[in-house]
Amino acid sequence: MDRRIDDRVTRMVARGLVDEVRGLLEAGYHDDDPGMSGTGYREIGAYLRGEVGLEDAMEQIRRNTRKYARRQLTWFRHQLPAEAVRIDATRPLEEQVEAVLAAMRGADLRTPGERKRSTEGSPEKGTGGKP
Repeated sequence: MDRRIDDRVTRMVARGLVDEVRGLLEAGYHDDDPGMSGTGYREIGAYLRGEVGLEDAMEQIRRNTRKYARRQLTWFRHQLPAEAVRIDATRPLEEQVEAVLAAMRGADLRTPGERKRSTEGSPEKGTGGKP
C-alpha cells in the first residue's frame, strides 16, 4: 500500500496538483473553504505560502494519505460481515475473479431472510436438538 501511495502522490504533483491549488488560491479560495482542506490541497497550500518545501509537502501528503488509508481499512473491516469474501484488488483481474468464483462455489448464496426461514421450525433451534 505504501508504494502505491508514494507513486500516486508523485503522479498527482507531476500532473499539476501545484498549479491546481495555485489557481484555486488565486481565484479567491481559502484553506478553510470546503474541499481545500482535503489531503493534498492543504499541504500544497502550505508549500505555496512558503511554509514548507515541495518535498516536505509531498512527504506530508504521503503520511496523511497513509493515515487515512489505515482508518478506511479499519472502518471497512468492521463494516463487512465475518463471512465476506475479501479480494486483493492489487492482484491480476483473473486471480480476483477466480477468488470470487471459488468463494461462491462454497458459499450459501441465499439471502439472510431465506436462511432464517429455512431454520425456523427446525427442531434443533433453541431446544438442544429435542423435538
